[in-house]
Amino acid sequence: GKKVEIKTRRQPTNSAKVIFRGFEFDYCLFVELNEYFEPISILKIKSNEITENVDLKGDRLSVRKLKTKTKNEELLDMRQ
Repeated sequence: GKKVEIKTRRQPTNSAKVIFRGFEFDYCLFVELNEYFEPISILKIKSNEITENVDLKGDRLSVRKLKTKTKNEELLDMRQ
């Protein structure tokens, strides 16, 4: 019965942004993909962690902040 937002990025740079169109979800799964579009990292982040860290526009968060400023649960780490 939980609502999930899934966001993917292909090995994003630290300046890349993740844009949210609303926060009517319980948690977000952020999936980082390699150059072959295979998952190399999956983070589970509660929606309140995202809303507390979004930028001034209130709908986006840098990938760097998403990874470092939010409390998240790492579900997969295939990076070497």
